[in-house]
Amino acid sequence: MNQLRKALLGAAFVAATSLAAASANAAVIVSSTNGPDSLPLPAGQSVLLDFEDAGQNASVLSGDYSIVGGSVPDQYAAPWLDRTSYIVVPADAAVAPQSAFINVAALMSGPVHTFSFYWGSNDTYNEVRLHTAGGVTTIAGTGNGAQALPLTNQRFTFTLSGLDTDLQSIELYSNGKAFEADDFAFKSGVPEPATWAMMIMGFGAVGGMARSARRRQAAVFA
Repeated sequence: MNQLRKALLGAAFVAATSLAAASANAAVIVSSTNGPDSLPLPAGQSVLLDFEDAGQNASVLSGDYSIVGGSVPDQYAAPWLDRTSYIVVPADAAVAPQSAFINVAALMSGPVHTFSFYWGSNDTYNEVRLHTAGGVTTIAGTGNGAQALPLTNQRFTFTLSGLDTDLQSIELYSNGKAFEADDFAFKSGVPEPATWAMMIMGFGAVGGMARSARRRQAAVFA
């Protein structure tokens, strides 16, 4: 009986530890909608950074970037049908690789449960790096850089949970010409039930993945 009791207690401890690990090692859920970008935004989100306000840009952005409009051959191209100002990394005429950083705390307070942005001419030169209280999550571009195709000009939505909701900064990295993005929208609050379901599936998908010393997290594409 004592042996059975010990076994049951041990199993309960392992189960509790596993649940805590699943919560602490939450995944970032990534989904996308084909361009051109248009309303409505993902549920509950509002655009907080559209690069039209020079004062806001100066207070929120750092690193190597330019705020531009239109396109320059062999340098950068506006996200498909985007006729407003947008951010490009590296800065105009700068040499790659470079990064720009968005200070999320300067845009909003409280936890971030979802955010999205319009990612133009997505290609393998580009990476989004999310710096959170839980570590760093890297989402690499997978497109071919086409400037006027729905599959390479998309609104990407990121759903966060656990420590990742303490989103400190968003890093836009490019090791080539170039990373173009616009209209960053955010939502704070408790995720919808459907979002929780996606998170649970994401936890299962990344549960067995190894972590590096920097605690790079897995991004799960929905």
